[in-house]
Amino acid sequence: MSFKFGLILPVLLLGATALPSAPATAAILDYSGSGTFYLLPNDDLENFSGSFAVDTVSGFISNPTFLAGDLGNFTQVIAQAIVQDTGVDRSEIILANATYTLNLILDTRMTLEDGAPTVADHGFSGASVFYDGGTPVGLDIEATFNVSAVPEPSTWAMMILGFACLGFMSYRRKSRPALIAA
Repeated sequence: MSFKFGLILPVLLLGATALPSAPATAAILDYSGSGTFYLLPNDDLENFSGSFAVDTVSGFISNPTFLAGDLGNFTQVIAQAIVQDTGVDRSEIILANATYTLNLILDTRMTLEDGAPTVADHGFSGASVFYDGGTPVGLDIEATFNVSAVPEPSTWAMMILGFACLGFMSYRRKSRPALIAA
């Protein structure tokens, strides 16, 4: 009887992993990263870091927090749009703090929605720039943003189920009495 039960459990586990999973209807990807930019008028190199979330269905960016050296924190979203840059759709987000405005252009919209690393690069035709009114105060933003690795709930469930099965199997093996040789 225990031999049959020992085969049934692995077969059920393999069957459960082979079932197709339902596609995700909405996912939020959390990006974080850092880089540099030049602070005008002296062209001092400043650090730039930040994080934001991307809704993979709508493509909208939410919860942005960017720290830009002496220019401060940028968390207030003024606008966001998809802009054309040499035939490529790029994500543009305009942020503000009490004094400055940040016009940040990120890599392709597809890159953001696929969860691939994305960049803010001054090589884009609509380069990312910091403004004080209409006057640029920071140029040449170069930053790379990566998705934070967070497993999906189904991955956690399968991992916990696997550990529970391993624990149960080791428990069953220890509870059997050893054969006594006469």
